[in-house]
Amino acid sequence: MIDEIAKVGSGIKGPSTYQIGNEYLDEEFEELEKYLGDIYDKFSTFGCTLMCDGWSTRTKHPIINFMVYCDRHMIYHGLVNCTNVKKTAEYIFKLMDEVVEVVGEKNVVQDVTDSKSSMKAAGQLLMKKRKNLLWSPCVAHCIDLMLEDIGKIDNVKETIAQRKKITSFIYNSDKSSLAFYRTEKMCTSDEWAEFNNTTKRQAEAIKVAELILSEKFWKKVRNVCAIMEPLVKVLKTIDQDNKPTLPIIYEAMDRAKMVIQKSVKS
Repeated sequence: MIDEIAKVGSGIKGPSTYQIGNEYLDEEFEELEKYLGDIYDKFSTFGCTLMCDGWSTRTKHPIINFMVYCDRHMIYHGLVNCTNVKKTAEYIFKLMDEVVEVVGEKNVVQDVTDSKSSMKAAGQLLMKKRKNLLWSPCVAHCIDLMLEDIGKIDNVKETIAQRKKITSFIYNSDKSSLAFYRTEKMCTSDEWAEFNNTTKRQAEAIKVAELILSEKFWKKVRNVCAIMEPLVKVLKTIDQDNKPTLPIIYEAMDRAKMVIQKSVKS
């Protein structure tokens, strides 16, 4: 944009406040209306998926937002500020039901939420009232929860904590000296000893070096990766917008289970 402005020269005049706030804004509004209208027209043909998710704003206010997905297009429908409101199943169900009413019951095929108990219960209530739609949990969220639960296993938790100790030590160092952290010798080099030979860092540097040079630690790392990596691959596979992933979810999870079982047995 700057290059194009420079080509015109110093005589160019920018748009006025009136043009930006009226003419150009009206043009953008009309273009957006047309874009949304084209997607709305597809609802009755392809059906659509209602997506509901809970978030917290930067100021820690809880919100629930709603998106509508149809034919590979996502529309932001709106949000509800839930500050000082108890997010019970009945409350969430009421919000979902209102969105279905606006979008059109005959157009909504599926309702997707995270797998929290209140969301699940709300989804069940919605299916009970709206017989032609199906509630299902978000696959990505379910896998996230699986990874969190695996991370709570004692051996895994300990290994992750040790890994964090190493990375924290390295990345809290002087940035100009990160180069020698990327060498193979690293903690056995003279530069390591010189850089960490201070009263403040020496004790921590010794512990970090012991971890890095420990075959037991790296064996635990390999075991953790063997368990988590198959699930992370599934997560990356399904968390994309370029093609539908529902047809491959079950096979991908079955393959991940087999890989994990094999790695655990070995």
